[in-house]
Amino acid sequence: MNFILLRRCVWAGVVAAAMTAASARAQTAVNFNVAGPASWNDLNSWSTLQIPEAQFSEFAVIGGARSAFVNDSPPAIGGVTIGAGTLEIQPTGNLTVVAGGLNTGRIILGSGGASNVSIRRGGTLTGDSLTTAGGAATQLVLGGTTGSGTSTLTVGNATLAATTRVIGPNVNFDVTGNLTLDSTSQLVAEITGTTHSAIDVTGSATLGGTVRVEFNGYAPVLGNSWTLVNAASVTGNPTIDASAAPALARGTGYQVIKTPTSAALTLTNQLVLTVNRLNGLTKIENVVGSPILLDGYTIASPGGNLGGAWNSLQDQLLTGWDEAATSNSHRLTEFKTSSGTSIGAGASLSIGTPFLANPPALGVGVQTDLAFQYTTSSKQIIAGTVELSGPENNLVLTINPANGLTTIQNESPFFNATIDAYTITSTSGKLKVANGDWISLDDQNVGSWDEADNANANRVTEFSPNGATLLGGGGTIYAMGDLVNVVGGAPSASDFTFSYTLSNGTEMTGIVKVGALPTPGLSGDVNFDKVVNIFDINLVSSKWNTAGPSGDANHDGIVNIFDINLISSNWGAMGGSATAVPEPSSILTALIAMGCLATFRRRSPKPQRGPSMET
Repeated sequence: MNFILLRRCVWAGVVAAAMTAASARAQTAVNFNVAGPASWNDLNSWSTLQIPEAQFSEFAVIGGARSAFVNDSPPAIGGVTIGAGTLEIQPTGNLTVVAGGLNTGRIILGSGGASNVSIRRGGTLTGDSLTTAGGAATQLVLGGTTGSGTSTLTVGNATLAATTRVIGPNVNFDVTGNLTLDSTSQLVAEITGTTHSAIDVTGSATLGGTVRVEFNGYAPVLGNSWTLVNAASVTGNPTIDASAAPALARGTGYQVIKTPTSAALTLTNQLVLTVNRLNGLTKIENVVGSPILLDGYTIASPGGNLGGAWNSLQDQLLTGWDEAATSNSHRLTEFKTSSGTSIGAGASLSIGTPFLANPPALGVGVQTDLAFQYTTSSKQIIAGTVELSGPENNLVLTINPANGLTTIQNESPFFNATIDAYTITSTSGKLKVANGDWISLDDQNVGSWDEADNANANRVTEFSPNGATLLGGGGTIYAMGDLVNVVGGAPSASDFTFSYTLSNGTEMTGIVKVGALPTPGLSGDVNFDKVVNIFDINLVSSKWNTAGPSGDANHDGIVNIFDINLISSNWGAMGGSATAVPEPSSILTALIAMGCLATFRRRSPKPQRGPSMET
């Protein structure tokens, strides 16, 4: 003990002399020196064989995969730097980091390695400042779903550039200065109920990076809101990562809703921008929930794919709407100069066909590089959802989950497919290959198709050794019987694969869907607007003598007079909500109309009626 007192007295004298010297000197680093986990208050844990203390201008360094825990109240420390190490403040632990003299009072995480610091419920960590770095691998965890009491972290200023996880409502995270969530930061809100712990900031809060949403023992419902930050002022727009949260109903999502002094994570209804793969028809939808008052929106395409026919709200003469002068193929913006336009649940605003859906080949998905955001009357900037609708640009295997009935169809509105082989696999062995179950193309006497001899519950294959079969785009549907066993529950699409071979030898991967089986389209409705009328003839005229499938009404692989005949024979037929036009008295009338409308189209660069399949 006398040796210890002597050491402290000598050290105190050295510190006093240093503080009166003309030149400043740094603190002394004391390294946590055992692998651990080991107690902070164990003398043998430290490189000096002494517990570091602020009064001796000492700061602690934990690195080299060392692990320390605090379960009592050790002497105040002048600073803590954690690299590739771990510090746990246990329920009875209370660690204070103080500034003053040569002491910085700083808590630094992620210095030269991934750090892990946790403050359990009942534990307390106090410091003059907090800095986290090292990316997502550095973790600061506050609170827990077990134990009792409150997890407490109190610092002056905080700059967070790593992962900060706040668990549940039993956390006191107080910043008496300013808070900055850097662009690389990730604030994980692990939500356990209807309330959640906020970070309370005396000064300003600048929010960047990502807010990651996770739930533990609680199922969120529409309208839930959890405050993340309270401050004297709040700025910034963090992004949302909901990849670990439960799947949500269409038209709902998480948003960080800000006021001048707070930021809250909210599960709310949000607008959806839907784009039809077939014809580019685009609309802004409010799917569910309360009305949304829209006063501006932007659609962005980094690839410059906004070259279609944008029918803006200004074009539609909606009061107060104005297109931004900067609108171009990369960005379309429109705003309302007066009060917003209300979109009720189930309602939508159509904005024409601004997106050009033009895939280069069969099997290449129609990709939109679109981003959609909008503003509300409260001036919140909200990231909406972009959804593709309409047919796939591929062959599709569809399985009815109720009875296992299966179909194959070329859904592509852009390309025909001529195939001479296909294979369907089921990892779990759900295929039924007995006669009367799988009704193959061979069974249906289609061409020269032949079933492979190795058909079993995991794999069926069929091939055509002599010739191939044309599957017109958006046309013929082949029913394959009740191929899939649904005993024990509905099948999962991930359990199946569907591949096929084109007549030129190209092997392709199709799409598997579980849901309602496709039904034949409205005969003659080549532009898929659910009515057979002059616009279908217009499309045929523009595709005349091409191989289709666009304009190929009878799916015979060529756009010609027989397609005109089919359209004429079904003139005025409707499916769903559509408006018919007068019936032509003969094919000749239709042909005349075709020629007239073709002339009209050439003179009108921005048609205001009728969707088109043209891309």
